[in-house]
Amino acid sequence: MIKAVIKGNEGERILVAERGERLQEVLERNGIEVPLPCGGEGRCGKCRVRFLDGLPSPCSSERELLKESELEGGERLLCRTVLEADCHVDVTGVFTGLEMKILTLEEDGPDKASAEDCKKERKVGIAVDVGTTTIAAALLERSNGAVRVIKSSSIVNHQNVYGFDVISRISAAEDAECAEKMRDIVCEDIFSLIKELAAQSDANRKSVSDIDFIAVAGNTTMLHLLTGKPAEGLGKYPYKPVSLSLEHLDGSFICESLRGVRVDILPGISAFVGADIVAGIYYLKGLGEDNFMVLDLGTNGEIVFYEGGRISTASTAAGPVFEAGGISCGMASMKGAVCSVTVSKDSSYPTGLRVEYETIGKDRPKGLCGTGLMELVSELVRVGIIDGTGLIEERFFEDGFPLTEDGSIRLTQKDIRSLQLAKAAVFSGIAALLKGKTPEKLFLSGGFGNALDCERIKYLRLYPKELGERTSASGNTALKGCAGYVKAHLSGNDEGKKAEAEVKAIAGMAEVTELSAADGFNDEFIEAMNFYQTSL
Repeated sequence: MIKAVIKGNEGERILVAERGERLQEVLERNGIEVPLPCGGEGRCGKCRVRFLDGLPSPCSSERELLKESELEGGERLLCRTVLEADCHVDVTGVFTGLEMKILTLEEDGPDKASAEDCKKERKVGIAVDVGTTTIAAALLERSNGAVRVIKSSSIVNHQNVYGFDVISRISAAEDAECAEKMRDIVCEDIFSLIKELAAQSDANRKSVSDIDFIAVAGNTTMLHLLTGKPAEGLGKYPYKPVSLSLEHLDGSFICESLRGVRVDILPGISAFVGADIVAGIYYLKGLGEDNFMVLDLGTNGEIVFYEGGRISTASTAAGPVFEAGGISCGMASMKGAVCSVTVSKDSSYPTGLRVEYETIGKDRPKGLCGTGLMELVSELVRVGIIDGTGLIEERFFEDGFPLTEDGSIRLTQKDIRSLQLAKAAVFSGIAALLKGKTPEKLFLSGGFGNALDCERIKYLRLYPKELGERTSASGNTALKGCAGYVKAHLSGNDEGKKAEAEVKAIAGMAEVTELSAADGFNDEFIEAMNFYQTSL
């Protein structure tokens, strides 16, 4: 037996391990769960820890993914490293920034109803959007005949210990014990948000037992894992979900404290176009929009074209690039992630370029998140460092373009090619759905809908140029639509039934296009690899 001293965010713990046991297994056995971006398969190199003493020999994955200087400095991969002797390990890096909260909806604030009015008619509802990376929720209250959004909040989806993308989680869920653990994790995350929001309600209602109604949206995989449905069918052809129907459940499946509370799981369209998209369409239709396209940039790049009652949808195999997965210095949208970039020519800098950037939480830069990646590439195209084919200037070809002055964060030629493949899939998917038509508006939704600057990514050629001035970031339309559904139910029985009929109709009328079978898709894809060139 050997002794492992683990340094974490809350101090140090002394654990006992078998010689030759993986560090990941030691931590899990002692109830310490850590986020593993690739599901612990040793592919991404992101779960780095630092040995202060008792440094083990590196394995082949570590030699491939870590620099020699990093290996010599004590860095290892948590999911791969094997303990060989008594050791002292700093694991704080893998937890950095996980708990950043982001408000997700505009809040109306509590009204000034009297205590007597509160007792008579006050109702409380919760809207939840279960995303792969983040779970967002909003508290709504009805009083004096009006329903208001009182508070919204978000939390990291702690299923990330099984991987940061849906494919990793589907794979993990093939093991029944893992699937149950994943269900427990997401239920705990949702309940923690509900408790937080319930405490923000008025003075007469501070208990979760006072909640009257809950609605949940999310992608198809997340909702299968939440409700305990087998998810393996979502990861292999013919990609068949167990159910896509609107469900009415009792809140006890989330937590016993919610027993008796009705929970509606919104309907989905297909394995890859889920209830989050249905909720988004419901929200935009409610605004009076009747000719629009919605683009949700994620692992599957869901696309929806709504025109006068006809809905066509598709999902693109964009991969995790838009969330910075597989990028050399990529990271999730957490504290320290570079999220916005501006590049300008300036001969006073060694590279002849001045790079300005912002990080989430204003922390020191630790890596590139999806928006930072997209803006950086677009800016480098704009100033001519990357040409229209995606080739970076020769001086940056070997070591990459340094984003930070110390060169710790770099953009490589391989990163650019990965982004090109992802954005080409999206562009050609849009073209396949539009078939020469032009929607009145293009809405960018999902996590990017809150943060993406459409002007700064225009050189990527993510969507047809004619949509440029028609494009806007629309925020979390899934949560907004889910909140609208809750609002209808809090407004009265008739309104609630109308909302149910509406989301069912949206899911039912949607036509799914298989892009691989679409005419000219392959030719469009190859052409879409290119960027928009500039005369600068």
